[in-house]
Amino acid sequence: MPTSPRCDAARNRARLITAARRCFATLGPDVPLEDIARAAGVSRTTLHRRFETREDLAAAVLEQNVADIEARARSFLDAADADK
Repeated sequence: MPTSPRCDAARNRARLITAARRCFATLGPDVPLEDIARAAGVSRTTLHRRFETREDLAAAVLEQNVADIEARARSFLDAADADK
């Protein structure tokens, strides 16, 4: 059974954010968006459908970074609570 469009859209968004994180870190904030799309394994059209501007993509990367930091901090708190 084929994957629903919503699942594909969510997967592509996640792939784009992961690729953008790597590309921004290694190539800088001015990396061509085409390079990010290629690294994510999607078309430029897909990138632009998910993120209208470079700033939208950068904001999504920042949001994901904050979410990752918060999850990591929670795991430390959970571990500290378990040690009590």
